Amino acid sequence: MNKRQLLNKLLFAPKLKNPKFWQKQFAMLKFLLNEFPDIKFWETHEFDKVNCLSLYLAEKKQEIIDKYKLYKFQPEFKNPDFNIGDKTGDDYNLTVKPKTIKQFLK
Repeated sequence: MNKRQLLNKLLFAPKLKNPKFWQKQFAMLKFLLNEFPDIKFWETHEFDKVNCLSLYLAEKKQEIIDKYKLYKFQPEFKNPDFNIGDKTGDDYNLTVKPKTIKQFLK
């Protein structure tokens, strides 16, 4: 996904193609991509479309930060290795007691 596709995903396209508007939006997008550089994050998550990216930088920035933290979160798995050591003592031999008359007569 390139920057233009990402802008189309985040913004409503204005009817007038003002080059200054697009220049400003690309600058703000560059700022967002510097803070949240993972492109897969932007491809997979859905955001509300707005008229100007400055809304993302002001009002919805905390929402983006929270989503990005959840996306990047990797829990630490602790896998302790237990060293039981060598076996000590004799094994216990379990004798099966007869539960039925047939087993008792064998």
